[in-house]
Amino acid sequence: MKKFKLFWGAGILGIIVAGVLFLGGCRKKLITSTYTDEENKASISLSYPEDAKFSYSTDSKDLKTSAEEAVLIADTYKIAWDVVSIGYSGDFEKVKEKAMDREESKEVTYNGIKGVSYYYSPYIRYSVAFPINDKCYIEFHIYSTNEKHDKEHVDEVFNKDEVQNILKTVTIKQL
Repeated sequence: MKKFKLFWGAGILGIIVAGVLFLGGCRKKLITSTYTDEENKASISLSYPEDAKFSYSTDSKDLKTSAEEAVLIADTYKIAWDVVSIGYSGDFEKVKEKAMDREESKEVTYNGIKGVSYYYSPYIRYSVAFPINDKCYIEFHIYSTNEKHDKEHVDEVFNKDEVQNILKTVTIKQL
């Protein structure tokens, strides 16, 4: 009977250890890209799976607007950083109110940070905004790189699990 209990206990322990190793080994390693805004004393990061094909750029030729500071570039989409300080009163609730008047707007929470997302038709993109501090807030601009570059394609991009999972990694730090 003792041998059976010892065997049973070792078997259960073996299953637990194997499960932990299996589940731990299934996690994908993430690469983090961070834009640091020295003027507004903030750093904003997004992470993506190591095996995903992305490039991070701060080169103006890769950015869609002059307001953007950095961009993650994938094959079918881009996610750009835009730290907004000009005209910002420090009241993110006013930013949310204005955003909620836009097409397909909704309040969102990613990585515990509350913000707002909306479709912005002049640039055919989705924007996701989060407060940083009383000087600025961050907008992530999500674009489709499809030749047609229309709302249908940007909807598809924004709703992709891959894009949503990247947005779930957002971190904002005060410097």
